[in-house]
Amino acid sequence: MNVDLTLISLHVETKLKEKRVLGRGRLELGQGFQVWAPAMGTMGGVAIVMTKFFQGQVLDYFLDTQGRWAWVWVETEGERLLVSTVYAPQETTQKKWFWRDVPTNVPDTRNSMMMGDFNTVVQPGLDSPQAGPPRLDAEALRLMMAEMAMEDAFRETWLKEKGFTWIGAGLGRRSRLDMAWVQRDLLHKLLRVVALPVAMSDHKLLLTEFLLPPLVETWAQPPTVPHWMFRDPLHIRLAKQHWEYWAGLRTKGVSATRHFQQGLLELRRVMLARAKVTRQAHLRTGEKYISEMEELGTEPREGEEEEWWVVGQVIGPLLQEICDGFFRDRKGFPQGFGEANIILRHKKGDPMEIRNWRPVSLLSAPYKLYAKVLANRLTEVLPDLVHPTQTGFVPTRQILTNVIMVREVLRRAEESDPPLAVLLLDFEKAYDRVRWGFLLRGMEKRGIGPRFRLAVQDLLGSATATVQINGFRSQPMRVTRSVRQGCPLSPALYILYVEHLHDILRGDGRIRGLCLPDSRELKSNSFADDTAAFVECSETAVRAVREQVHNFEIHAGAKVNWRKSMVMLHEEKGADMRMCRDRRTPGTWGSCFRRR
Repeated sequence: MNVDLTLISLHVETKLKEKRVLGRGRLELGQGFQVWAPAMGTMGGVAIVMTKFFQGQVLDYFLDTQGRWAWVWVETEGERLLVSTVYAPQETTQKKWFWRDVPTNVPDTRNSMMMGDFNTVVQPGLDSPQAGPPRLDAEALRLMMAEMAMEDAFRETWLKEKGFTWIGAGLGRRSRLDMAWVQRDLLHKLLRVVALPVAMSDHKLLLTEFLLPPLVETWAQPPTVPHWMFRDPLHIRLAKQHWEYWAGLRTKGVSATRHFQQGLLELRRVMLARAKVTRQAHLRTGEKYISEMEELGTEPREGEEEEWWVVGQVIGPLLQEICDGFFRDRKGFPQGFGEANIILRHKKGDPMEIRNWRPVSLLSAPYKLYAKVLANRLTEVLPDLVHPTQTGFVPTRQILTNVIMVREVLRRAEESDPPLAVLLLDFEKAYDRVRWGFLLRGMEKRGIGPRFRLAVQDLLGSATATVQINGFRSQPMRVTRSVRQGCPLSPALYILYVEHLHDILRGDGRIRGLCLPDSRELKSNSFADDTAAFVECSETAVRAVREQVHNFEIHAGAKVNWRKSMVMLHEEKGADMRMCRDRRTPGTWGSCFRRR
C-alpha cells in the first residue's frame, strides 16, 4: 500500500520481525529514511519508507512496539505533513479499543493523513457486498476520525463506487478494508484516490495524490506569561491593581469560581500583550533582554516577598471563598481544574523498560492550592491514624528512625532462633495502582469524617490527564484510579492506603516477627511505599506473609514486583544463601528458604 508524496511509501502487514528489520529487510526497500514497527509473532508489522529520491526532511517520527502503527512528520519545500500508517487488529473488541487509543498516539496537526489496513467495513452494502448495520468497531473508527477531523478520501472522490481493496478466497468475500483518511484542511488539495491490483497479493495498492497545503505545524500550547514579568516591580503593581479592580466587577449570579477564571484570562491577555511589546523593545536594545534572562532562577530581589504579600491580600479572600465552596457546598470544579500533564522521569535501570520510568503529574496552581489545604488538615491527625513504624511524610517522624531500626533488627537476628528473614517489598507503580474505593473505605474505618472524605472523593474524581512524550501531548483522558505524584495530598493518602497491609501483617498470628524486650513483636516498618517485613524463617510464616500480600493486591489494586523485592538472611543461621543473601530473588519465596 503506497502513497505518492515525493516517493514516500507506506507498508502494512510486513510480517517482518525485529531481527529481520534490523538486517536485510531495510536494504531491500532502498537507502532512504525508514521507520519500521516490527511484527509480533507472525502478524502485523508496518513501515514508512522514503526512497533515495525523497528530497524532504524528516522532523520527527514514532512507532508502535506491537507493529500496529507508525507516523512520520516530514517537511518538503517548506511545507509540512504528518503521514501515518496503521494495521488494525482483526478481532472486533480489540479494534474498538484500538481506535479509541490511536488519537493519544498521533500528534495533533492541522494537516495529516492516515492510510493502512483498517480491517473494518465502514458502510456495509457499499464497502462490502452485504448490507446491514455497522459493527461496533466501525462506529469506534468513525468517532475517532471525527475527533481527529478526518474524512474518507476515497468516498470524497467516489461517492457510490464499491472500490473493494481486498479479495478473499471464497465467493463474495470482498470488501474495502484499505483506506486513506485525510484531515479536512488538507482535503481540498486532494487530486485523486485509486486502487490498483497487485500480483501475489489479496490486497490492492492504494494510491493517493494531493497538492501539499501551506506550512503546517503542531498546535501550539496556550501561551503562558513569561516568569520574568512577575519579578518586575512594574508588572507586580499592575497585577495588584488588576485584582483590586476586578474584585469590584463581580455581578450578582456570577460564581466566585467563574469570576476568578475570567479574571485570570483577562490578566493573561494584558500580560501577554505587554510581554510582546516589551520583548520587541528588548530585542531592539539587546542589553535589557539579556539582563532579564540572566535573572531567571536567581535569588528573589529585596522587597519582592512583601510585594507578593500585598497582592495575596487581594486574591486571598476570593480563593478562600472558592475553596470553601468546594469543601462545604461541594460546588463542581471548573473545567480543566483537575487536568494534569504527565511527564516521564527515568528512575534507574534499563531505560528501554517502561517500568523504570516514573510518571509525574504537572498540576495547575489552583488544584495544588486546594489539595494543600486538605493535606494540611489531614497531616495534623496523621500521627494518630498510622502506626509508629510508618515514618514517611508523618510529622515528627524521620527516615533515620527506620535506618536505626533495621540495623537493630539485623543485629538481633544474629541471636534469634529460629532464624529471622528481612523481606524488602517493592511495589510496582505504587501511587498509580491505588483504588479509590478501597482508599475511601479505609479512611472511613479510621474515623475520618464524611465531609472530608467527600472532599477527597471529589478531588480524585476530577482527575484527567494528558501524556507528554517527545514534545507531543495526548488528548485528555479520564483517570479512574491512582494518587498523583505531584499532588500535595498524595503522600498522606498513600500512607493511609498502605497502612492496611501493615495492619494485616500485624494481626496475623501465623506470622512471627522479632520479639522485643517489652513482649511486643515487630513485624514490619515502612517509609511511604518502601516496606520491610521481619519474619521468622519458617514455611508457615513465609507462606502467611505471601498470602496476606496477595490478598492486599486483590482488594487494594497494588502489585508487588517480586523481581525487585529482596530477602536478607543471616548466613550462619541454617538458611540456604545461594539465592537469598543481599540478592534480588527472581524465583519463588519457597526456594529462598530451603534448609541446609
